[in-house]
Amino acid sequence: MMDVPQIKGGLPLLGHSIDLLRAPFAFFLEARAAGDVVEIRLGSQRVFVLNAPHLIRQVLVTDKERFDEGSVFENAWGRFGSTENLGRVTATRVGDWLPGQLVAVDEEMRDITLTAMSPEWEKDRLPEWRDAMPLVLKQITRQTFSPFAWLAGKKMRSILPEEVVRLIASTEVRASTLSWALHHIGQHPLIEKRLHEEVDGVLPGRDATVEDVPRLPYLRRVLCEAMRMHPLALVVRRARSDVVLGGHRYPEGTRFFISPHALHRDPRCFVAPQRFDPDRWRPERAAAIKRECYIPSVDPGDAWALADMAIVLATVARRWRLVPAADHTVRETLNGVTQVDALPMIADAR
Repeated sequence: MMDVPQIKGGLPLLGHSIDLLRAPFAFFLEARAAGDVVEIRLGSQRVFVLNAPHLIRQVLVTDKERFDEGSVFENAWGRFGSTENLGRVTATRVGDWLPGQLVAVDEEMRDITLTAMSPEWEKDRLPEWRDAMPLVLKQITRQTFSPFAWLAGKKMRSILPEEVVRLIASTEVRASTLSWALHHIGQHPLIEKRLHEEVDGVLPGRDATVEDVPRLPYLRRVLCEAMRMHPLALVVRRARSDVVLGGHRYPEGTRFFISPHALHRDPRCFVAPQRFDPDRWRPERAAAIKRECYIPSVDPGDAWALADMAIVLATVARRWRLVPAADHTVRETLNGVTQVDALPMIADAR
């Protein structure tokens, strides 16, 4: 491992923890530029950032049995509630919006998904869980980057039961993807026009059902592109035994970080990676994208998870145009997932 480049900087005792917490996206882009595998430090612990697509494939696909999985967000697509209920809750919620209203879209998407996905017998606890969400999400990130991870993990477990943390993770992954999709739709008039034309053709005067989702291919491509641009914040793996990656041997227990955010901006993987382009997911173009180059927030084999988001997006798009607030700059934040910091948009009835 002597030839593995190291990221400069860091602090005594803390390593690169502060850099990761302050500017995680810039940090991982810097790491990507430094080499296929880069060493960082969390306290005294050595952690290795994997940037090369072929090494990422080895860890996540070829030799996946040799690694333990990490973040709760990687398994955040369990079934909570039903897709039909998500459609009903969305229709009710967006039906209360008023023309010209300034809508906090990120908060609305979070409330819609949490309300629809929470067990019926736990509805009275929704306010408690809603209040706990920001703290839980921040704690997950701090636990990952902390040089004292055991302490952060103990504190996390004391906040909410594990099943509720999984519910919050599942809710937030959906809500963040939907928020980013609506943000990009509002930023690109031609994309908005194509989406509305498709929704109007498939859903003349009615809201979407599960059966409609296959008939909304452009809408599904918009969601796939939102997941590419703003994916899971981090994938973490720990070696179960000694492993060899890129000609270097790493001992059992070594931790590896993979940044889907940096990977999806790698020109080796995507043409014009900074451009929001739903048509890169047309079948003839998507076939050229290597499997190891795309780590979406949703398992590509989980049709229900994509259907959940498609029905919410179709329900919003059938009734409203959402116009970006002129005085607000949208920024990415890392709290377990790649969140939008705030997304105020003006509701314009269609």
